[in-house]
Amino acid sequence: MSEIVLRRKANRIGYRITKGFQHCGGGVSLDQNGDRMPGYMILDQYSNFVIAGTNDAFDYCLSFDEVEDILKNMYQRLGISW
Repeated sequence: MSEIVLRRKANRIGYRITKGFQHCGGGVSLDQNGDRMPGYMILDQYSNFVIAGTNDAFDYCLSFDEVEDILKNMYQRLGISW
C-alpha cells in the first residue's frame, strides 16, 4: 500500500499521518550509518493530539507497517471495511 492511500484511509476516519525524523529529547536520532531515522505519528484531526507514534523518549517512532496495522485495527473497531 502506498503512503498516499494510507493517508487517505486515515483521513476518512478523522486522523492524520505525519512523517518526520525520530527525536530523542532535543536531538534527532541517528542510525548506525549516521543517517537520520524517519518515522510516523498519527494525530487526531480535530484535537491535533498525537494518538500513536510517541513514547516517553521518542517521537515519530512508528514504522510504515505499524501505522498500517494501527489503522486496520481502527477500521475493524469502527466496523468499516479496510
